[in-house]
Amino acid sequence: MPSNVSLPIIDISPFLLNAADKSRKPTIAKQMRHACLEFGFMYITNHGIPANLVAGVRDLAMQFFELPDAEKDKIHISRSDMARGYQPLGQNITRYKRDWHEGIDFYAAATPTQTYMLAARGVTALTGPNQYPYTPPSFRDTVDTYIRHCTSLGMAVMRAVALSLGLAEDHFNNIMADSFWCLRIIGYPPLQEAAGDAQVGISCGEHCDYGCLTILNTDDTTGALQVLGKDGVWLAADPVPGCFVINIGDMLRNLTNGLYQSTLHRVIHTKGSYRVSTTAMRPTGVKHVDMFVTKAVVCVEMGDTSGTPRAPGVAETLLQLKISCIKTTTAEDAPGGEEGSEKLRRVADKIPALQREIVIKMRIRDGMERMISAKNALTGSFRNNKPTPQELEMTALMKKSNKKLDILKHGLQKCFVRCLRELVYRRAPPVAPLCLSAARLMPSE
Repeated sequence: MPSNVSLPIIDISPFLLNAADKSRKPTIAKQMRHACLEFGFMYITNHGIPANLVAGVRDLAMQFFELPDAEKDKIHISRSDMARGYQPLGQNITRYKRDWHEGIDFYAAATPTQTYMLAARGVTALTGPNQYPYTPPSFRDTVDTYIRHCTSLGMAVMRAVALSLGLAEDHFNNIMADSFWCLRIIGYPPLQEAAGDAQVGISCGEHCDYGCLTILNTDDTTGALQVLGKDGVWLAADPVPGCFVINIGDMLRNLTNGLYQSTLHRVIHTKGSYRVSTTAMRPTGVKHVDMFVTKAVVCVEMGDTSGTPRAPGVAETLLQLKISCIKTTTAEDAPGGEEGSEKLRRVADKIPALQREIVIKMRIRDGMERMISAKNALTGSFRNNKPTPQELEMTALMKKSNKKLDILKHGLQKCFVRCLRELVYRRAPPVAPLCLSAARLMPSE
């Protein structure tokens, strides 16, 4: 039974770019700190996003979900990158159970460089184009406008977060400008429709979000969204008129070295009507930048006298690997209890050694390539000059090194995926920081 404790309501207007009265920023920052420390969730009011746009996105979503399956399947995720587009009812998996909802996913476009680097690592999720419904016709323009507004609001909240940490208000601005985002539009039929299906869990199983912040826009359905309190009791997060629900994600947990914790939440929709919500995750993190929050802010307050911050996160890499894991993992892949956790820990222990070996092999290979290139520049290519025995041996060694590199990278990728599966489905705390440092451990070429 959900608790009747209420989430805090915060007026974010002083942190908006066009704010007239900014004198209340210190007070709002204190409220933000309290909400982040005690709940990881809050309501945001006076957010500056037009009410007709907030409601319009939900209305268009309802119109789309009312379409026949054949029409919705025209933008099925299989027509893009298995991440962008429509995901039918019951296909999302949380903790090895089917979630009773359907949705449309949109993500920030991957640059050609990002696509190339990810493909080299065997990751293809999130490298395709977004798919917008043809019906209703105004869907794309409305969604794009909504994303721009959520981007601005997300940065306003991050300014308040920075001040709540005792940092400069603009601390996150440069490193999070133009960061990765995603928007998920979700439709929830009543859970009763899935009665008797043993493979279905609840409307959306308990989980934590992976970004820095999630901006939730939901209809007026009550009794659906629940947040796990510190006392282990579920709190009702019912909609409040004129407010968004904002929650902390795993990236912000890492950026604050665990001072601000992401919070488990779930959806159990048992009312008779269809429920619609949108979740905008923005900013999701930084682009190819390793960032730590000031040690004095995070380590001392957490009682960490070692002064060692947690591993930084690069949002795109974490998200790419996590989406790959979610879209391909089934119940058969589930780690089994304590034994499964111990096996996973042994796998995780292999990652640093694999990473070091890959770096060494890459340096050897690069050195051989430079030597061969220098020789070719002086004497012409192998096609016009008979290679010496030493050159043949070096070429053979380079091929062998490349093969070994491929094997090592495959092993490293498997380690990441197994760790991420644990993070997604069981949320084992000792493994999570390791997973979030995936971008550091996976060397780039």
